[in-house]
Amino acid sequence: MKASSRFSHGYFAFVMAAAACALPATAGAQDASGNTGKSRPVPEASGHIGGSIERAKYSWADDTVTTSSTTYVNIPSMARTTKTKRKGPLIVIFCAEAHADEGEAVWVRVLLNGSDMLPDSSGQNVVFEGDNGFWYQSKCFTWAKKVPAGTHTIQARYLSANGGPVGLDQRSMTILQR
Repeated sequence: MKASSRFSHGYFAFVMAAAACALPATAGAQDASGNTGKSRPVPEASGHIGGSIERAKYSWADDTVTTSSTTYVNIPSMARTTKTKRKGPLIVIFCAEAHADEGEAVWVRVLLNGSDMLPDSSGQNVVFEGDNGFWYQSKCFTWAKKVPAGTHTIQARYLSANGGPVGLDQRSMTILQR
């Protein structure tokens, strides 16, 4: 039996996006795909990427996915393609309930147009869960990058640090863009 904090990831993802960028709740109505369509610009994003956030998109899933792969594999339902009208920030917030058995860890990375959004020399990215045995734990991480105008593909991926089974349950990916 797994312990789980059940919540609506669609709502949670939108609330996380609003909190991260002070997105007004009336900025734009969402369609079934989580697209907000036209919306008002929000205040400048903090950090060095600059620019205003004008759109939010999200994907979510509540099924359990597992892997034992020690190389990154795509996380089911966590891919989006989006268009930006001009150069500016693209922010990705990935949240999931993660599980790793004793001696294991779940690593997560996000690709933007096939390249890692947060490269580091070890080839790893963000530890989402490590060695807790029985319990699923909710985790979130934010990636940000300045992108040129055009079409961009975002894909979340995960791996098992040592080849044992690891899992993700309820998960969401929010994309904030110019």
